[in-house]
Amino acid sequence: MFWKGVLLAGHKSSGEDLEGAFDQAMGYYDGLKRLQQPDTLPQYIIVCDFRHFVLHDLKKKQAKPARFELRELHKNIRLFGFMTEYGEREQLKDEEEFAVNVEAAVLLGDLHRQLQASGYGGHGLEVYLVRLLFCLFADDTGIFERGIFREHLYENAKGGGSDMGQKLQEIFGILNTPPKERQKNSPPDLAAFPFINGGLFDGPLRMARFDFSMRSNLMNAAKMDWGAISPAIFGSMFQRAMNGEERRSLGAHCTSEANILKVINPLFLDGLRTEYSAATTKTALAASRYLFGVLTSQMHMAWMRYVCGRLKSDYRYSNTPVYNNYPFPAEASARQRAAVEAAAQAVLDARAQFMPPQGKATPADLYDPLTMPPVLHKAHKALDKAVDACYRTTAFSTDAERVGFLFGLYEAMTKA
Repeated sequence: MFWKGVLLAGHKSSGEDLEGAFDQAMGYYDGLKRLQQPDTLPQYIIVCDFRHFVLHDLKKKQAKPARFELRELHKNIRLFGFMTEYGEREQLKDEEEFAVNVEAAVLLGDLHRQLQASGYGGHGLEVYLVRLLFCLFADDTGIFERGIFREHLYENAKGGGSDMGQKLQEIFGILNTPPKERQKNSPPDLAAFPFINGGLFDGPLRMARFDFSMRSNLMNAAKMDWGAISPAIFGSMFQRAMNGEERRSLGAHCTSEANILKVINPLFLDGLRTEYSAATTKTALAASRYLFGVLTSQMHMAWMRYVCGRLKSDYRYSNTPVYNNYPFPAEASARQRAAVEAAAQAVLDARAQFMPPQGKATPADLYDPLTMPPVLHKAHKALDKAVDACYRTTAFSTDAERVGFLFGLYEAMTKA
């Protein structure tokens, strides 16, 4: 049994060697360590034969493991306090994330009611708030260059709020204009906003007039980290926050994102992820096995883990800092490229053995470090070796060495 970041448990038949069981568990631990994912490493290892228990605390390397029999479990229950402490930490984390969502919903709900009270209402108000929400999320989730929406308003909108509506209209307009169609004399900080297609910013909206209080609510919202706000629960909170009578009970009947995902993952998200993986595999084949090979190699993964940001605990892969700045092999020979393509195909073939329609595994199953099929692990090792060879003849021993080498190439790229 594996509890990520907390506990690794090994159970043997009665009378079996528990020292051997511990050595086997340490083998799994060392495998996790080689993946260089410190968040997954357990602090505790427990082995038992359902009669005898041995509990190791890996952070206390000099301490002897706790040994006791099943009949003595009640006397040693304090040793398992870390389970309660972990649960309390997770609950506190959920409560803190919940509080952030409440704060954001209150600020935007207040702004909605203020605009409505000022005479800016109807469908136009709903579209206006959706555009604002998009900009707030985009500012912290990699769609915009981080913080440009917040900084533009802070630098250009007056403190009293009298020109806030005008500055927002300028931003909405530039977001709806492709770069080639923009005026050449647009201010640099305004021109830095990307073009957003899809119709969200299509069509004119009458300009909203802000006062000091409205400006304060928007700027306080913009100062928050919207990458930490959950769209899964923000919507229902925001809906309640817009209603002054329901604002007091905000969050009282909202379900946490963790509990939402417990329900919807098995219902349809797992299936959608499998479909997505199959679709992206076909796209990768259509585009380039070589490109697929490089992007799924340990070399690129090391760069990604070092360069990209995070959304909560997940990596946030974006085209600007991660992909566009990645130093692809500049002098790979035709033979080396063919080796990468062959190794990439071997990875795809290994996946196909276990995923639908041949199997039932999801990508999460295949890339769980404890259950990864040996054939897939072997294929990735061969791919890593082929991609490494495109960069230099000497093998890389660690990810730190890979990242250092890549930054040397990146520095040369920026000087060229």
